[in-house]
Amino acid sequence: AILVILVIFAFLRNVRSTLIICTSIPISVIGTFALLYFTGYTLNTMTFGGLALGIGMVVDASIVVLENAFRHMEEKKKDRVTASIEGSEEVWSAILASILTHIAVFVPLLFLTGVSNIMFKQLAVVVMFSLLMSLFVAVTLVPVLCSKLLVLPPPLEKRRGTSGRLYSITEKWLNGLDDFYRRSLEKALHHRPTVLVTGTALFVISLLLLPTIPFELMPQTDEGEVSVDVELPVGTRVERTEAVMLRMEELVNKLVPEKTSVMSSAGGGGFMGGSTHRGSLTVRLVPKDERNRSNEQIAMMLRRELSGLPGVIVRARASGGNNQMTRMLSGSGGTSRLSLELRGYDLEEAKRLAQRAKAVMDSTPEIADARIGREEGRPELAVHVDRPKAALLGLRLQDVANTIQTNIQGTTAAYYRERGFEYPIVVRLRPEDRERAVSVDEVRVSTAAGQVVQAKNLINIDTQLGPVQIERKNQERILYINAELEAPLSEAMSAVLARVPEMQVPRGFSVGFGAEAEEQAKAFQQLQMVLILAVILVYAVMASQYESLRDPFIIMFSIPLAAIGVVAALKLTSTAFSMQAYIGVIMLAGIVVSNAILLVDYTNTLRRRDGMGVREAVVLAGRTRLRPILMTSICTALGLVPMSLGIGEGSELQAPLARVVIGGLLTSTLVTLVFVPAMYTVFEEGLAGLRRPAKARQ
Repeated sequence: AILVILVIFAFLRNVRSTLIICTSIPISVIGTFALLYFTGYTLNTMTFGGLALGIGMVVDASIVVLENAFRHMEEKKKDRVTASIEGSEEVWSAILASILTHIAVFVPLLFLTGVSNIMFKQLAVVVMFSLLMSLFVAVTLVPVLCSKLLVLPPPLEKRRGTSGRLYSITEKWLNGLDDFYRRSLEKALHHRPTVLVTGTALFVISLLLLPTIPFELMPQTDEGEVSVDVELPVGTRVERTEAVMLRMEELVNKLVPEKTSVMSSAGGGGFMGGSTHRGSLTVRLVPKDERNRSNEQIAMMLRRELSGLPGVIVRARASGGNNQMTRMLSGSGGTSRLSLELRGYDLEEAKRLAQRAKAVMDSTPEIADARIGREEGRPELAVHVDRPKAALLGLRLQDVANTIQTNIQGTTAAYYRERGFEYPIVVRLRPEDRERAVSVDEVRVSTAAGQVVQAKNLINIDTQLGPVQIERKNQERILYINAELEAPLSEAMSAVLARVPEMQVPRGFSVGFGAEAEEQAKAFQQLQMVLILAVILVYAVMASQYESLRDPFIIMFSIPLAAIGVVAALKLTSTAFSMQAYIGVIMLAGIVVSNAILLVDYTNTLRRRDGMGVREAVVLAGRTRLRPILMTSICTALGLVPMSLGIGEGSELQAPLARVVIGGLLTSTLVTLVFVPAMYTVFEEGLAGLRRPAKARQ
């Protein structure tokens, strides 16, 4: 908000004018808070993101109204009341169309499902309502304030002091900018084929560069937390697991000086774990502005440094609320970001294929910590009672089982109570008499006749092993190979796909990607449809507003030009294309047309009201609307700068959206100021005008 106010003051150079426009910010924000209260929404990352997006846009309509009222006072010598009324009436249709196109792109977001709905529905509602509030302020409060407070600058001869000199210097600079744009526009209109070809070429180049940008479901956030999962051989006793975890805790304390606390647990580990051979560590770090390494870098370091213990598998990953949410939403059970799916019926063949796939993924640099999702069963002793022998001795199966359970596992015989605490009294053999497998054979069983026989005369003991569970997807058996990423998702997927032939996939089996890759494909497919609907709605809104199909079509040419800035922003900032970036592209479909609306609307007004020719009206409209276009575009862009910098823990979640909007808006504004006027004259004069010589066109 501070950056927006500074930009407004830099252009208007008047405290009163700045205060008039700035009234739209608190009123829109307070009105949006009321909406949050009555709808039951909370203040969270998405609603705050919506408010941050709206800050730069809510002043756009007010800027256009005030600037036009000021121009009526300065150029047409009207009084404040008349200038406020006629100035707001002149731009009413333009700002209404602009706000409605802004809102139109958010309407399809309300009907998203799945991950996209969870992430962006609240953001869309907040932005839409704040824009409606800004429209209300621009057409009611701003004209009233202009009629009471708006004043013209003093004449040149009466400007004294530092402020007077600064005003004269800035006014001269802004007038020079207006004249430079007028000359550039006239030159562009004389070379329209060059302008149109250049704009088209830049758009094509941006499309060619788009596949080189990595993609992912959602940006990874640094929330100052790292999780380490430790796995020992299946069947390891909890005492052994505890000893390993204590050793791990010592190593982490040495390797991570940025830690604030380390919490460890043995006998669990992993998401919803509960096996005695597993453990987990949670490392909390100091705030990210107090350390040089991100939590992802620390996790990658721990993977390498802690992998030297024999018989111990260590997996480290960045964690925290947003990271865990990404994993949960990706359908991987919160355990991994990349999941290779092996589909086939034969369990043994699937096991062999999984081993080959894991070996291939282990040697792929873009991924780490590959592991087979199907856990082998815990080694068990299967006790088979010889029923005929037991029957001859008058024993039931239950009698033999209860005796073995009492001797080996123990049976609670009674409870001892002292000072409000209750302690179970467990009856079982001494540890040295029950720790070996042969101890089961040596258990003595009493018969109904009072005889005592050893259990080995009644039972047979076998060891067995098998899968804990068999998973299915779409009624087909499936086995997962889960892994962590050490590169963007798209690069990791490409690296694995290139090595699929090395896995020697047998007949009857198929290989595909699940988890984040699967959810990312679903989300992008939905957002692609939303983008198409948003563009159609924007065109429909403008067509109904102007009662014309041609003028909205001319304005729509500003949308593809935004792709130039989108690709440039992502490449320059090394940002992956994610759901947030996709939402930014959808937003641009409604934002970038507002500049073209101001140009085309005022051009039509000059031709209809003043009877100007096409070229004369285009040039005058461009020069007149240059300042409000620059003010609104810069305000929107600067309002998103703090979000784009990713300041604070978890702020990386919204940074791609802001970067996409800033890049697309700035390049679209610069190109639109030349491209749209050239396209307008082409539609008005026809293609024959492109072939006429320069003198004839003049």
